[in-house]
Amino acid sequence: MTMANLKKERLANRWQYVDLGDGKVAARNTEHEWSFLLPPSLEGAESVVALDGTPVIEMWSLVMGAEIKQLPLLAESRKQEYLDEVLSLELVQTTENWNAYQGVTELHQRSIFPS
Repeated sequence: MTMANLKKERLANRWQYVDLGDGKVAARNTEHEWSFLLPPSLEGAESVVALDGTPVIEMWSLVMGAEIKQLPLLAESRKQEYLDEVLSLELVQTTENWNAYQGVTELHQRSIFPS
């Protein structure tokens, strides 16, 4: 981590990163949290499918060393149905406070926790 902190470079998206060699990359997000990314061996792979519930495209691009094309599996209108009917999840709000993560700014509290 010390080497990463000393050699980090600022990216246009305000993330910071450093190439640690041998395909290893360290990335620091805008909240100053470090992630150390160790790429899988893709020797002989013609393509790669990565499933991530909370995708951070910038992080995937850094670890894979390539531009990432994001293809959502569910339409926005089907996500609630998936949570309810497939995963059988019930979201319970425990306080009046809430936070939208992953840069979701247009999300309204009532769309998550209906009255």
